[in-house]
Amino acid sequence: MSTQTEQLINRTALFLGLLIRCWYYFLNDSFWRDESKILLNIAQRSWMQLLQPLDYGQVAPFPWLLLHRILYVSSEGDELIMRSISFLIGITALILFQRLVQSYFSDKRISLILLSLFAFSPGIILFSAQVKQYSLDIILSVWLFFRIMLLDSKQKNNQPIRILIMLALIIPWLSFPAVFILSSIGLGMLIRSNTRNSGLLLLLITVVSFLIEYVLLFKPGRIAAPYMDHAFLQFTWSGFYQTLLNIYYGCFGPLFDTFPGWALILSLPFVSLTILGLWHLVHKHKWEWIIFYILPLFLAVFSSLIDAYPLYGRTMLFAIPGLFMVMGEGLLILLSMIHNRILIWSVVGILLVPPSVLSVITFGKPVMGVRDGLMFISEHIQDQDLIYCDFYAAATIEYARIRHKEWVRQLVFGWDVEQRVEGKATVAMISHDIYEPLRHPDRTIWLICETRSYARERWISPLEYWQILIDQLLRSRTIIRTLDSERVQVICFQKVCE
Repeated sequence: MSTQTEQLINRTALFLGLLIRCWYYFLNDSFWRDESKILLNIAQRSWMQLLQPLDYGQVAPFPWLLLHRILYVSSEGDELIMRSISFLIGITALILFQRLVQSYFSDKRISLILLSLFAFSPGIILFSAQVKQYSLDIILSVWLFFRIMLLDSKQKNNQPIRILIMLALIIPWLSFPAVFILSSIGLGMLIRSNTRNSGLLLLLITVVSFLIEYVLLFKPGRIAAPYMDHAFLQFTWSGFYQTLLNIYYGCFGPLFDTFPGWALILSLPFVSLTILGLWHLVHKHKWEWIIFYILPLFLAVFSSLIDAYPLYGRTMLFAIPGLFMVMGEGLLILLSMIHNRILIWSVVGILLVPPSVLSVITFGKPVMGVRDGLMFISEHIQDQDLIYCDFYAAATIEYARIRHKEWVRQLVFGWDVEQRVEGKATVAMISHDIYEPLRHPDRTIWLICETRSYARERWISPLEYWQILIDQLLRSRTIIRTLDSERVQVICFQKVCE
């Protein structure tokens, strides 16, 4: 393959990665419940109150919250404005990752495959247009690995080391999992004789900075036990593959939530390449790079053991750049053993086709959410009608109300919506009053619920108490209107005329 052809394919992969991120951003989906819960904190708190533990089971870095607070007070807090930071970070992360792989791997085929994988992985794309901090975790991870590479190529220049040490005071305040990477960098530098003192200093500063942050911000607002995931401690096949899918969530995104069996099968080539890459690094005695790339994963798992870090797919996205670099080492070995062009293209297809197809399916079309469900209700609702929202839709509805959306504020809800935002109420707490709508036998009842996962596929799965309520209403009413979309379901019940 000529140099010009390689450059053309590389630029095409980058362009398509940027294009799908722009497309997904401008689809302008309704806020999802996790976005709405963090936005409720941003909207209802003062600047200094954002330093206090957040409500609704949310945890986010203060600078990230502050920046979104500025966006909120200077705008109407709508979807495109509030997601703009994640969008810009996602685009920048893709460009920076291109520089990383092109600088690290001399084999341009490896850098092209890894760039394409980063460009088309659904889990990475998903959070480039969500009001969540995970895109910031990803770009800081990429940037730190890029600094390590500069450190490795400029051993006689102390400037990269000084920059890392200075930023160790700041980065843990921007991204909670970045402390795992910084600690791993410090430990890896201890192995090298020429960076041993600097590595010790970096490790010390990182630990001190994180402890200050943990005591002041993270520990008081520690995620509640129901949000912690210890599936790997079950020592069962189910617990094993759930943990595995959490680690590789960036490659398959929402598929993990909806079809874990398929995600497990599709993840096997990635796991195999990771193992092969680790073997290659061990064979070349690159112990510090193993520490740089893999130790952050083990630190995250250990933190989960002590209930200090939730082990979910989205919280593990910070590890994806390091995993991709290890997979690149595995590809070096694999491609060196394969000389048949058809087999090489088969390897490329096995790696790139599933994430690419999933991205097209997941982000290829508009998907209705709670915002659209509320608009549907407002267009058809009559006086005296009552609306009841489920456990998951409550956060988005409440955020729409405090944004002074008049058409939302005029809707009459049978339950106190704010008390049903997940994190403040539990299913057990609100199950006892599922019969409250039945106390209004002559009024038309609207129900609105949201899917429980991030998925943009048709996967409405209401909670048990919600299904009980629907069954009870059907005993005395008939359904006259419905809106059944991928992420929201609206049902209107009217009394049966005798």
